[in-house]
Amino acid sequence: MARYQVGLQTEAKIIDATRSLLAEGGLEAATLKAICDRAEVRSGSFYNLFDSKEEAIIRVVRESIDAVDPDPGGGVPTPSTTSWMPTSGSSRRTRNSPGST
Repeated sequence: MARYQVGLQTEAKIIDATRSLLAEGGLEAATLKAICDRAEVRSGSFYNLFDSKEEAIIRVVRESIDAVDPDPGGGVPTPSTTSWMPTSGSSRRTRNSPGST
């Protein structure tokens, strides 16, 4: 098996271990030792792939957010794209089209 594939598998094991530890016990349970023990890797292998435990945790959180909403903030009206325009005596929120005033 190529080194690259082994690295990908190790990375996946670390992420899976981090995810399960976070789910089971939160941040307190996701220690570096617990992550490495669960993933069956040594800390040196961990640090070859991640700069810190926090980096692995942030990756898990980011993947979880992306699974729920792959484009957070996308399609949500912002003050620059939304205006309040009265229509037929009622207020209605409308999205300005590009180039409109």
